[in-house]
Amino acid sequence: LQIRLDFVRFALKDGQLWLGHNQALMVWESLALAPVFPSDRDACFKWFAKLAMWDEPDIEPETAKHLFTQNILNLTPSALTDNGFRCFDKFFRMVNLNQHGLSKWNRSCFITESVDLIGLD
Repeated sequence: LQIRLDFVRFALKDGQLWLGHNQALMVWESLALAPVFPSDRDACFKWFAKLAMWDEPDIEPETAKHLFTQNILNLTPSALTDNGFRCFDKFFRMVNLNQHGLSKWNRSCFITESVDLIGLD
């Protein structure tokens, strides 16, 4: 599984492509919502966290927003592993940076521009 996910990520990055909405939901539903093994969910979180790098994302901004608001925010807290929390964190920053609720201070620090950040509730 990990080799296939790494290959898809390589193809996206090397081909300078973005993961689209339908493909993102297909991976999410297969691995996060209906994993065959418990490690599948964790691999899914880790993979999506890598796609959501705010400086060079491999996922469309609108797809990232939809995945964050409709899927990641609806996970039960008990489903979040360390990789699940990293995934939440990466998408929280990426989505709010794209929505201008956050601005980038430097490579790893952000400034809050609005108190109406997506995902605070």
